[in-house]
Amino acid sequence: MEIKENYNSSVESAFDRYIKELYKLKTENDKIAENVAKKGLEELGMTSYTPHSNSLRINSLGINTEWGLIVGICILIACCGFLLNHFAGIPMYIGGLAFFLAGLFVGLNVPIFGLIFLFSHGATGLFLLLSSFFVRIGEESADFLEIFHNPVFSDGGIPNNLKLYIETTVALLIIAFVYTILHNLSPVLRNNKKHMIIILLLFFIVILLTGLAPRFFPYLIQ
Repeated sequence: MEIKENYNSSVESAFDRYIKELYKLKTENDKIAENVAKKGLEELGMTSYTPHSNSLRINSLGINTEWGLIVGICILIACCGFLLNHFAGIPMYIGGLAFFLAGLFVGLNVPIFGLIFLFSHGATGLFLLLSSFFVRIGEESADFLEIFHNPVFSDGGIPNNLKLYIETTVALLIIAFVYTILHNLSPVLRNNKKHMIIILLLFFIVILLTGLAPRFFPYLIQ
């Protein structure tokens, strides 16, 4: 038992030294050797390697770093539901979230055909998800139209702060959808999970800004 533990320890130590040396390969002449080494580590099940990526993703704990980030962002998106100011909107938010994530991931990973799901499920789910922050349910919250019936709009139009807030949110939403479409059509983008992480971050920011809008409203109309 002790011999086995010593062996495992020596292997891990050698692996750590190998990784450090691998990261020192910076010159153009060493690029081929670096790629060969990475592929060799992948075959041993010690790394996750993508030919179009310049990064080495260590998998010593059995967790792919990039997929861990993707799951983490999805959890953050789910946590945006805590910004709801009424419990009755939770089913609407959860239903929208399920449709949105399903449509988004199909749209990200299934070329061409996935775009249908992106808009049929992803866009519909996102609309339900965002609407849950504004739709009146009982007497517990104000709906979106009531917000814009505020006298400040009839007196002087949309305040600049609120206008900038809305334009920023809409711009990020458009960028996120265009980025997703490009990701669907480009094998190069699909082979690099960093692009998926960026897309999820963009959608997360859009959902967060929308969820915070009712709380920021008194400050945005000043």
